[in-house]
Amino acid sequence: MPITNKDRQIAENFSVQQSQPEKRDQVYYNSLAVLAVNHYCQWMDISTDLKESDSWNPIKQSLGDLADLSLTNLGKIECRPVNFDAAAVEVPAEVWSDRIGYLAIQFDEGFTQAKFIGFLEKVESEKIPFEQWRSLDNFLELIEKLETVDSDHLEVNLGNWLQGIFDHTWTAIETITQPSDLELGWNFRQRSRTSSQTISNSNTSEIERVKIVSLEPPGTEMALLVGLTPTTLSELDISVELYPTQAYSYLPEGLQLMILDQTGKSVMQAEAGGSEKLLFKFSGESGEQFSIKIVLREISVTEIFVIESTV
Repeated sequence: MPITNKDRQIAENFSVQQSQPEKRDQVYYNSLAVLAVNHYCQWMDISTDLKESDSWNPIKQSLGDLADLSLTNLGKIECRPVNFDAAAVEVPAEVWSDRIGYLAIQFDEGFTQAKFIGFLEKVESEKIPFEQWRSLDNFLELIEKLETVDSDHLEVNLGNWLQGIFDHTWTAIETITQPSDLELGWNFRQRSRTSSQTISNSNTSEIERVKIVSLEPPGTEMALLVGLTPTTLSELDISVELYPTQAYSYLPEGLQLMILDQTGKSVMQAEAGGSEKLLFKFSGESGEQFSIKIVLREISVTEIFVIESTV
């Protein structure tokens, strides 16, 4: 993979913002590795977003050894740089989580070419010999799998919800909070619901539907609750809540809930750190599209919503 003059200039611009020589070198190497992977992904038609990557933020660069590249709607790939005379890849423990995988990139002595050493989906060591890295085909297979999971979800038209029309996967809350389920840890029984109502003339009624979301490992299930309240003929107040489905339990550590705009950019994001639920509230207008993305380690689920009409 060729490294261009522009690539080296970008890496240099990042590195000079660091005060310590060792940190400048680290940022320079990391930036070149990220750019090499970004070029490769572009050639393979894998959508990326450099600006959403922590490695592209000078402040975060100064706080950690980060070389992540955000793949649109899929997660982050870690791009670890390797010196020309090294025989192993260094992967700091701080990047062992929140990554869908790891790519190792070795530079030549003059930083004019980058060679892909290989791919790993998970790492548990700070030094990994070259022979333990797997083929790039494994990286492409992972991307194909994640894109398949992501594309399994069709758009949900919230305009239909306002007319009382619901997909069978989105159910009324009452249907899953029967007496046998009263121990579920959602606090649903303490709240007044109007899930199956259509909108009244006053435009003040709230519609809420829930969907059970399954992630790996098997048995990891959560309840995704979406609520709508029309405020004008063209605008909705929208609430998004995520709960564990087990009694007195908490959301998995490290689980992320994101709201994406129609370009796939994250506009709201929260991470569960022993919390009982995650909650977002925002507004949407007729014609807009947004997505709800749930990420746990290398697995993600995305639900796409479109607001066709709020009348």
